[in-house]
Amino acid sequence: MAVAKPVADALDRAEAAVKEAIELSLNEIREESNNEKEYIDLWVSCCKRIGTHFQSEADRTGNRQLARYIRRNLTKAIFL
Repeated sequence: MAVAKPVADALDRAEAAVKEAIELSLNEIREESNNEKEYIDLWVSCCKRIGTHFQSEADRTGNRQLARYIRRNLTKAIFL
């Protein structure tokens, strides 16, 4: 599905901001964790919280397509 250039640019900026936030979170989690298992547990918890936020936003706006996409793809995104 093609989108207008301003929308595509906004999506690119949002994606970059999310990636940066996740990288910062990973670095903080890595520094705070005591071992690999704790690191993984903290990372999964962080991803669930991110997913919950996006799911809530999709529900709030009534965007069923986005809500379905999030439910289907969040688990895959966490571990890729």
